[in-house]
Amino acid sequence: MGYYMQDMPGDAPARLAERSVPAYWIVKGCIRDPMRLSLYNDSATEILDSFGAEIIARSVRECPEKGCPIEIRAIVRFASLTEAQGCLDSRRLRSISDLYADVCEWSVVIVAGIGRDF
Repeated sequence: MGYYMQDMPGDAPARLAERSVPAYWIVKGCIRDPMRLSLYNDSATEILDSFGAEIIARSVRECPEKGCPIEIRAIVRFASLTEAQGCLDSRRLRSISDLYADVCEWSVVIVAGIGRDF
C-alpha cells in the first residue's frame, strides 16, 4: 500500500526520521462507488486530522476508459516522516480501507521533504 521507511536505502530512514522536515503522501485512487465515497471520506478525514495531516492538493476526474469511474490524486502533508508512516500503518486507517474496499482502491507513496543541508 505504501513505500515504507525500512525499504529506503542506507541510513536515509534514520536521518529523515530525526529531522523536522515535512513528509507527504502522494495518493492515487480509483473510486468505484461515488455514492458511498462520502462515508469513506468522513472516516478518512477524521483519521488524517488525528495525525495533523493536511490535504494540500487534489484532482478528481472521470476516466471510465480505464475501468475506473473516477480517478483521484492527492498530496497530503504531514509534519514529519514519522507521522506520515504512522498514519499509513494505523489500525484505524487499515480497518476503513478494508471496510470500504468495494468503494475505492488507493495507493500511497511517502516522500520526505528535504532541507537545504540534506
